[in-house]
Amino acid sequence: YTTYKNVLYICPTHLNFANRPGSARNIAIKVSLLTSEDESTGQVKAIYGKSSGPKFLKESWTSITYHNRTPDFYEEIKVQLPVKMTPDHHLFFTVYHIKS
Repeated sequence: YTTYKNVLYICPTHLNFANRPGSARNIAIKVSLLTSEDESTGQVKAIYGKSSGPKFLKESWTSITYHNRTPDFYEEIKVQLPVKMTPDHHLFFTVYHIKS
């Protein structure tokens, strides 16, 4: 038997908020795969979870970098893309400033 999978590896590496006014220093990134513009209903359970949790999740988060306006990230996010992609499928990156 042959099984085909479309797997995408996402490795966020660096953000630069040094020239942005304000206090964007505690940064986290959320990544999700959407099938529509509506984030609440369009998320797909296609992101591989950690070994201690469910196999697929709707979103994945990077770790929070504390007090760094130019954070580096080291996570690897693994996404199983649908076999039949449509023009509505897209990756959605949301950058959060976490207030302590």
